[in-house]
Amino acid sequence: MKIWMTDKGGRYAARMLLGTVGIAAAALAGVCLLAVGGIVLGWPAMEAALLALIFAAAVTVALAVLLGRACVRDALIFYQDEEGALWVLDARWTAGGRSSLIMAAETGRFLKKVRQAGAAAGPLITGAGGRVLSVENLKPLWRGHSAVCRISLPGGRVCRRSFRIGGIPDEEELLAVLSRLMPEGAEPDPFDNRNRIKGLCFLLLFVLCAAVCALSHPAAGVLPQEIYFPFLGISLLPLWAAVYFFVRHHRGE
Repeated sequence: MKIWMTDKGGRYAARMLLGTVGIAAAALAGVCLLAVGGIVLGWPAMEAALLALIFAAAVTVALAVLLGRACVRDALIFYQDEEGALWVLDARWTAGGRSSLIMAAETGRFLKKVRQAGAAAGPLITGAGGRVLSVENLKPLWRGHSAVCRISLPGGRVCRRSFRIGGIPDEEELLAVLSRLMPEGAEPDPFDNRNRIKGLCFLLLFVLCAAVCALSHPAAGVLPQEIYFPFLGISLLPLWAAVYFFVRHHRGE
């Protein structure tokens, strides 16, 4: 049995806990710095509070996405059985549905057991994951690769899942196995970063609309108040578009 997984599973729970604490600390530090800076520079209280809120939300969302992406990637186990079939297991499926910290600790222990067992880990993982039936898309990302697969779960249910692959020893060997499961004549997509670029453009447009709303608010009075509500409504459109393209990028589509 051949197994592919990252070498960071033993520190899974610690990374998740420290990452969560770090996100909270970074958001709190940013809010404190902006509040102090606003007092020193004499900003209006409303503008300083709004800016601090936007900064805290942006930092929290961005760091949470990065942390979640790393936790999902490190919990993946790909393995090939004696018959040559490829299977994938998310180690979090083996943990109970209790608190996040307990689940992270159990996931880390399971990953450590599998890594220590190596090729003899068959009894631990056989039948616990889903069999990869086919690969619809395989494309390189800025760091790693993304694979969109059709997998057969225990019980016979077939579903479509996206996996981010990176930081795995012998990763090229795994990518070769995934490539062989693509439809005949299909090839892995070249590097394409358009979804992220589109998402960043719409996010910038949303920030501009939000800035106009803040400056046209009656408490600020910098811009005419008549444009406040129109821009408040318009700002939702680029926000939805940015979320859409970032989700597509996250899924590797």
